[in-house]
Amino acid sequence: MLLASYVVLLAAIAGGLLLAREPVALKGRVVLALNVAFVAVGAALQLLGAHFPVALWLSLSAVALLTGWLVDRSWMLVHTDADKAGATVAMSLARLLVKAKVDGSVYRIDAPAGSTSINVMAWPAGIVVLNFGGDWHQNKVRLARAYLSKQFRGVLPPVVIRLP
Repeated sequence: MLLASYVVLLAAIAGGLLLAREPVALKGRVVLALNVAFVAVGAALQLLGAHFPVALWLSLSAVALLTGWLVDRSWMLVHTDADKAGATVAMSLARLLVKAKVDGSVYRIDAPAGSTSINVMAWPAGIVVLNFGGDWHQNKVRLARAYLSKQFRGVLPPVVIRLP
């Protein structure tokens, strides 16, 4: 049941990606959060008495967590190509006056805290992946990443929790 609901959720996200008419970004952080939620709910169900085969459950949990960890610093872009994505990255950095060295499809940004990079990779089926490497905790590069995220619509609406 849990696995079926997870597959339905992934199918809904994939459908949202395919039906979008503009460039859409699926952030790796969202994939990681969904996979952690899948493992946590499954563990809770195991503790409450659901009878999943333990070996299957542990292997699915390991695959889900490993996949989430691998794509955590990536964005998957749909309905765009690598040239347009690269131009969007260059335009976003230029508008914020962030100096970047371009080496093919890699944009290297020198920040006081260390070097960061954005790697634009084209995948089959019209998917472009942006990989963010280095330390993104310095204010200027964090602002550049936030501005870049505004250039692509997200698959899921942002969740905002406001406390009184």
